[in-house]
Amino acid sequence: MVSRRRAGTAALLALLLSAGPSFATETVWDVLEAFGLTGVWSVACASPTTAANFRYIYSRAANGGATRELDFGVSALTSSVIESAELISPSTLKIRVRNADPRFQHLNNLILETVLTKQIHPGTGEMRVRFIEASDSSGQVFIKGGLVVGGAQARVGKPTFWQHRCRPTMT
Repeated sequence: MVSRRRAGTAALLALLLSAGPSFATETVWDVLEAFGLTGVWSVACASPTTAANFRYIYSRAANGGATRELDFGVSALTSSVIESAELISPSTLKIRVRNADPRFQHLNNLILETVLTKQIHPGTGEMRVRFIEASDSSGQVFIKGGLVVGGAQARVGKPTFWQHRCRPTMT
């Protein structure tokens, strides 16, 4: 009986050790794909892209990582690097984004940590996401508990908007 227990323990340990490297090689892009946060997202996809109705574009980087671009409806996009992504639960994702574009001016290289939640429509299977936490590397908090607490003064105290996938990522 003892030898079976040891053999079972050894087999379990071997399985865990063999799976370890596969977890270590998971890229930021892999995590975004697993969560479903790839492609172009907006509050109102059918409406024109503007400063008030901008688009988040989550794309795969050449190194296996990911970028997030913001499209405000002008000819140039602003680009950020998604430095890390962590699935907190099947419906909750934490990402760390670094502004990496000179157009951010004094906010260039600022780090933004955000937590998103998703919902899947039971009838259509359509996914939507919204920010439930957001703060930057200077210590400023923008979103707490799904409510806007800083930044856009007109929205303070109000829930964040749900975003929908306008189109999948382009390869």
